[in-house]
Parts: sequence; structure tokens; C-alpha cells
Amino acid sequence: LKDPGQLAKELTRNLEGVSWVGVTIEGTKVNIQVVESVKPEEKPLMNPRHLIATHDAVVSYIFAEKGRPVVQPNKHVKKGDVLISGIIGDEANSQTVVAEGEVKGWVWYEYKVTVPLLHKRKVFTGNTSRHRYFVVGNRALKITGYGEETYGKFESDQRQHVLQWRDYTLPIGWMDETVREVTFVTETLTPEQAIEIGLQQARAEVLLEAGEGAEITEEKMLSRSADEKTVTLSLLFEVEQNIFEEQAIIYVPDSGKEEEEGSF
Repeated sequence: LKDPGQLAKELTRNLEGVSWVGVTIEGTKVNIQVVESVKPEEKPLMNPRHLIATHDAVVSYIFAEKGRPVVQPNKHVKKGDVLISGIIGDEANSQTVVAEGEVKGWVWYEYKVTVPLLHKRKVFTGNTSRHRYFVVGNRALKITGYGEETYGKFESDQRQHVLQWRDYTLPIGWMDETVREVTFVTETLTPEQAIEIGLQQARAEVLLEAGEGAEITEEKMLSRSADEKTVTLSLLFEVEQNIFEEQAIIYVPDSGKEEEEGSF
């Protein structure tokens, strides 16, 4: 064998993804220690871009990781306004970057909700039956639960178990099914109960539309009306949410001026 130091150098040179190799020889025993190199995650190439406003809003928070912030907190912006510019520097010496950061703002949503005073509610009767099936592929054979009462309206909860051997999932197993009888009762809501249901429904719809991380900061009831069957609410919500999206910066070779494409 060569000198341990020479062996370590050759192994380091010939083994891909290795940053260090140590070799020691003890009699007829050779110990080799290998340290793998850690490569930084390769980020996808991205075009220079701005971050622009997705809504008419008042900016509540802005953080520019890359790029030049154009607006400040408490500034009113319109949809399409540049929030963080991907062009940095001055007119004589400028360059484009991939703008990155986070911008939040207060956005207003107006909702109209109608809630019926007659409310149908699902109720479990307490009657339950359980079944077990032997499963092969996509076929199931019932092995327990024969002769039990069937329900006109019910909900079924199924839990399937499959057999595994090492890393293989076998196409056989069993399934447990729990069947619960349900019925529906009709209740007459008070106007106050209908208003609360309408508020909950509108809040859920607003947060779903506003996106992840949104928070309702204020709500106001603009009007309400009622008749014998329904209660109608007109509501205004103030929501703090993310208000930015990307917009590519593309240069036109002939003029040397940048053009902004639609958001993507």
C-alpha cells in the first residue's frame, strides 16, 4: 500500500461528493474515514422582477430582502403599483435584481349575506352498526355485521388496513366500517342567532379569499334587514393580508428601456 497520506489524497480526488478522507493503517487493518461535502441547494434561475400590489390597500408592513422599497407603512397603494422595485442604483449606474421581500396591507371587503330563519340541522340518533370486510385488491367481502338493521340516512366511516412485508405493500388486508344513523331536525332561529351565523359565514369566506396568514382587524355591520323567512346583512371587513405578487422586468434591446410584463 502507498503512504496513508497519499492514499487519502487520491481517494479525495477520485470520490465524487467527498470533502475529506482520512486513512490509517494498523497492522493488517486499514481504517478509512470519509466526510461528505455539503453542497448548497441549487436555486432556480429567476428573471429580474418587481413586487407589485395585488389589491387597493394601505401598507401596514414592508420588508425588502432584495430590491428597493418604493412605499412605506401607512401609504395608500392601488392594484398594480410597484411595492419593491427590482431596479436598484441611480440613472447613471443601475442594475436589475430579483426583488424579494414581504408586504402586508389593510384591504377592505364588503359582503352581503342572507341567512334563512328555518335552519336544518343534522343529528346522530345514537344507533350504530359495525362491519368488517376482507379486502383483496379493489374487492371487499363482508365477514362481520350481517343481519344488522339498515338505516335510511346514515354516515359511514371507513378505515382500511393493508398488510406490509418489509418495504412492500401487499394487495390484501381488511377494512373496518362504522355506520351511524342520522336524522335532520328543523329549527327556527331567532334574528340574533341568524346574525351570528351570517357573521361566521362571512368571516370564513373573507379569510378564504384573503389567503393564508390573513387576519380580520375590524368589522362593521353596514345594514341589516329581516322578513318572516330570512335575515340579510351588509358587512364591511378590514383585513390585514399579503398584498404582493411578482412582475417580470424585460428589457427591449432596441431601445434599452425596460418593459414590465403582466404578473405571473
